[in-house]
Amino acid sequence: MDRINGLDENFDRMRASLHDLARTGEQNTRELSSIQAKLGLVDDISVISQSHSFKCQGTFVGHQGPVWALAAYNDLLFSGSSDETIKVWDTARSFTCKHTLREHRGIVHTLIIVK
Repeated sequence: MDRINGLDENFDRMRASLHDLARTGEQNTRELSSIQAKLGLVDDISVISQSHSFKCQGTFVGHQGPVWALAAYNDLLFSGSSDETIKVWDTARSFTCKHTLREHRGIVHTLIIVK
């Protein structure tokens, strides 16, 4: 029973932290919008301040470990993982892995696209 109570307490702390992060994010968005308006980068602060909602368009499944890095280029998404691979995903149509690069040794922490 103590373990369940401990989990409940952890969950409550995590929920409070998430709420604080969301509030901070909203505050940062308002401040950024104000700065952008002052710099003349946008005409109307309310355009940026609006809340956005996002919908999942697909799921990428394939790495054998956690993904640590992502980079996007056109309709491709590159993901680097602790499984020592970099995968190239099709984001335009099928959300499938088009290629796996296995030459890397160690966890892939960072990806960058050089044009």
